Amino acid sequence: MIYELRSYDIHPDNWDGYVEWAEDIMMPLHFDKFDFPLVGFFEAVSAENTEHDSFNRTVGVHWILAWSSIEERHQRWTEFRADDEYKVAVQAARDENGQPLYHMKEQVTFLKAWPVSPMQ
Repeated sequence: MIYELRSYDIHPDNWDGYVEWAEDIMMPLHFDKFDFPLVGFFEAVSAENTEHDSFNRTVGVHWILAWSSIEERHQRWTEFRADDEYKVAVQAARDENGQPLYHMKEQVTFLKAWPVSPMQ
């Protein structure tokens, strides 16, 4: 099992627009039409007054997908990105100059569970 952690920093001024776009357009593609294997979808929250000197000041989302293999992941994303509805959805998240309206930073990390992890 390979886990894919996807993290997105969102423009704070465009948060409401992002939520509407994600919930109404992109999530139905990922999870209904293409049945991506969602483990969890999270919103970043501020963690002030913790044992850490710095804390999260970003506005963003993080989500985890569970794939049987990296090959499956690559195949499914290739199919997803070739879909015409996906292309329309991406265009809807861009301004008139083609720049992203919502995403300031995107990061993808692949994870493999250690034996101690309850998620294998």
